[in-house]
Amino acid sequence: MNRTKAVEYGIAVGLVIWLTVAVLSSARDDFSVVMLPAALAREPYGVLYYWYPPWNTWLLHLWALLPREVGLVAIWVFSICTALIASRRWGTPPWLVLVSPVLFECLFFGHPFEAMLLWGFVLIAEGWENDSWVSVGLGLALLAFKPQLGWAPGLFVTLLALQSSGIRKALAIPVALVASVTLFDFVATGRLWVIPLWPSLDLAPGTPWNSSPVLGWGPFALLWIPVGMWVLRRITGIRRQLWVATAVGLLLTPYWTTYSLWPLVAMVGCWGTNRAQSGT
Repeated sequence: MNRTKAVEYGIAVGLVIWLTVAVLSSARDDFSVVMLPAALAREPYGVLYYWYPPWNTWLLHLWALLPREVGLVAIWVFSICTALIASRRWGTPPWLVLVSPVLFECLFFGHPFEAMLLWGFVLIAEGWENDSWVSVGLGLALLAFKPQLGWAPGLFVTLLALQSSGIRKALAIPVALVASVTLFDFVATGRLWVIPLWPSLDLAPGTPWNSSPVLGWGPFALLWIPVGMWVLRRITGIRRQLWVATAVGLLLTPYWTTYSLWPLVAMVGCWGTNRAQSGT
């Protein structure tokens, strides 16, 4: 083990210890206050974050099988391990992600969905480069866990896949998974999930850490569309294109939070010289 990796592992362990001491006992994180009650509730859509899609809710059911303290620590470990492993796949030093304030904030709130999204980006990028339609399809399915971040890169990859006869079948995977989970949720809860879009957006301005520029710019935010399309046409490589599509999607999304930025930090290595020279 070289010195850099030893430092990174030390930071990772230190983060878990710090979170256990500073956050665990207070039980004021989103996992304890919102996610766990939603998973344990007979009607999960009756809690504050009722616009969570069913696949998120059923994932939370798995975390709810554990005691709150164990589940929260497991989320921290999962997110930190994702930062350690997945960032290297983008050429990004893991320590850069581990010391980023946006990751601290995500860990503080106990959100596992950003890590799911980052693994989705990894599967899409590596699957596209290796012509593996299964990886691309699974990656697209993982983007659904964080729609605020995943919709724009997911739409971009979908359009690319429709133009590629060899990888077009990848789209069947997220469609089948989303449809099957939605149907299962309908059988289990007796209702068909539909995103209550306007109530969700109505709550967004009252969320102090909401950072979407759309709230201030309004319809002028749509001017990012031609800018983003121009950038996507000018750059090559699926990794950089995913990064740009995600960034443009954030500029067009009415609601997102600052801790949602840490997957972009983990993917920033795609702009490095070595990554550029490799053709990706």
